[in-house]
Amino acid sequence: MSILLFIIGYFLKMQITVIEELTVSVNILSRTVAVLENKTENSMLNCDIKHNTIDSRLKRHGERLDVNEKEIAILKEKVK
Repeated sequence: MSILLFIIGYFLKMQITVIEELTVSVNILSRTVAVLENKTENSMLNCDIKHNTIDSRLKRHGERLDVNEKEIAILKEKVK
């Protein structure tokens, strides 16, 4: 009978140890997920800023191309 209690006690102790390790692992993973979510949000904010910068540059380049196209057309007319 005491051997049976010893075996049960041993396995309960092992179970408690495993549960404690799992709790620590889950806590670490939860913190990691929180950090990654924060980094993702920051990256998305930075992307919006970069996209706005790129869009404004593309708009300016488009405007310059329009001006150049008109000037080229005028020069072609003068050459004829």
